[in-house]
Amino acid sequence: MGAFSARSLAAAARENAPLSAVQAELLHCVGRALPFIADLLGAQLTLYLPAREKGRFFVAASLLPHTAAFSKEASFPAVGASVVCTEEPLVYAALQRGGLHRGKREVGFGESLEMLAFAVMDGAVPLAVVALVLDDEGLTQTALDDLAKTAMDVVQQAKKPLADHALRPLAPGTAILITDRFRRIVFANAAALHLYRMLGVGSLVGVQIFDRRLYAQVTRESMRAGAPQEKEVEAGGRTLLVRDVAIVEGGAEIRRIRLLQDVTELREKEREIRVQAAIIQEIHHRVKNSLQTVAGLLRMQARRSGSAEVKDALKESIGRILAIAGAHEMLSVNGAGSFAVQKAAKQVLALVRRTVVPADFVISEVFEGEEITLPIARAANLALVMNEIFQNALEHGFKDRRSGTIGLRTSRRTGVVCLDFYDDGCGMPEGFAPEKSQRLGLAILRTIVESELGGSLRIESCSDAQAHGTHVILEIPWEDGLDDL
Repeated sequence: MGAFSARSLAAAARENAPLSAVQAELLHCVGRALPFIADLLGAQLTLYLPAREKGRFFVAASLLPHTAAFSKEASFPAVGASVVCTEEPLVYAALQRGGLHRGKREVGFGESLEMLAFAVMDGAVPLAVVALVLDDEGLTQTALDDLAKTAMDVVQQAKKPLADHALRPLAPGTAILITDRFRRIVFANAAALHLYRMLGVGSLVGVQIFDRRLYAQVTRESMRAGAPQEKEVEAGGRTLLVRDVAIVEGGAEIRRIRLLQDVTELREKEREIRVQAAIIQEIHHRVKNSLQTVAGLLRMQARRSGSAEVKDALKESIGRILAIAGAHEMLSVNGAGSFAVQKAAKQVLALVRRTVVPADFVISEVFEGEEITLPIARAANLALVMNEIFQNALEHGFKDRRSGTIGLRTSRRTGVVCLDFYDDGCGMPEGFAPEKSQRLGLAILRTIVESELGGSLRIESCSDAQAHGTHVILEIPWEDGLDDL
């Protein structure tokens, strides 16, 4: 049946039914409550409007609940369908006479379920009809009446300004309590009965919603931030998310719907995830410290060496180790889920500047394009790649110069993340072929990009005849529609 949208409902209704702009907006308000009503009653919900063609209905919405299962073979009208009025006698009666109408709806061969229908009113004018088909097995006549009246009350409440979260859909297994104007419980579903039996309460119907017996085992209660009608309580060793929907008429509460969701396992998983994240961050921190220690030892070795060639080789190794250490430092601070490419590039460039660039050299940094996040599995490899690119540019690209520009342009298209590292240096030497070079830095680049990241590498001179410089372009696969690789 597709995703439901109250705004799309209003637009389709305006196009297919004789409605004014004010009536369409009223339907938009009511539409926000329809998924909630379907879940509350565990019912398939259909919204009918009088069509422009006389004697027919237009089906503006058709919803299945999250809280009950319906057979795939069950036959319900599709959204956008045009239905002859005589084929829906309950719907037609509700539109003509108002009030609540009840009957049976055939949903398959030899199978019928309870059907309720009532009109959505625009003042004294019937505007649309809400039809609900539900399995009434185990429901008393009184319980069914209370559910139907509650659905009608929710429609009335939805016409008023509401917070976005107030009538959001229910999760499967939600415990439901409904009270009357005296705050006595008149309905409790099976999930509520089961939950309260676990808490030592046997009977619910007829009990005051604020009866002390219902709160006897509560050990902690806290309001949910930004949701004044929600709170989280701990009772009987369980963690419960409690949401109250108050139906108000003339300034007085005429009905209250209390929804309780057992989130004990969810909260336990969240706690486990927080602990694991803290452990992973601590591991990254310790790895960073160990790598910095190794870099310090190599620095000492370089100072003791009398060979300029050895000093240079050790200096390059130190840069690579510190680049990996920088990646782990970023992950220890920002979390273990993913890392931001441009942010990582800035950190790696800062490390390379400290070890390669003279103090009086002026570097302009340019970072363009969208920030792209990649999973942590790629952090260390990409940090090494960035280190090789930046170090090569600063050591060889700006010879005999006092300033220069280094940049990164990020973009993505279907299936590919593109990272374009560039500088305005002297460019590649004449006759230099990167694909044939046996330099260690280029070998590291190719190995990591092609073997570890599964991507491709191109090194090009600036295409502008009036300019110099080099572009190192990485293309790394990514899955379309996902934020992370």
